[in-house]
Amino acid sequence: MPKSEIVGSRLFTRGDHQFSNYLATLPEDERWRRFPYNTTEHLLRHVRNDVIAAGLVWRPEFDHYVAENEATDLRAIAMDPLASVQRDIGFVVREDEQYLRTLLDEAIVNVIEAGVMEELVAEHGPPGEPGALE
Repeated sequence: MPKSEIVGSRLFTRGDHQFSNYLATLPEDERWRRFPYNTTEHLLRHVRNDVIAAGLVWRPEFDHYVAENEATDLRAIAMDPLASVQRDIGFVVREDEQYLRTLLDEAIVNVIEAGVMEELVAEHGPPGEPGALE
């Protein structure tokens, strides 16, 4: 993609931070222009309307937008030279909810050991893989 093009990115995301840092390492005449967006929908709408050439968004949000808006004109591409960003997902319960915590822990272990988690990820996304039991 020519360096004269504009790339949109979701403001305050890990990908945006990584992209901004990458651009800062390049000589000024070799940088894309970066437009920050506060919503994925707004960013992808601007890609579709040729306001910007590309957008950097979280893959599950991209997939959801494409499905909801029949946006078959959009496609995901490699993030080179940026590294792929993986995130662990977790949840929190209050300290006084030990019984609930125990039930949730046991349920998660059972779902992972039975292979259900892998089936759910394969069927519904988001892209990724279940974490290992520790």
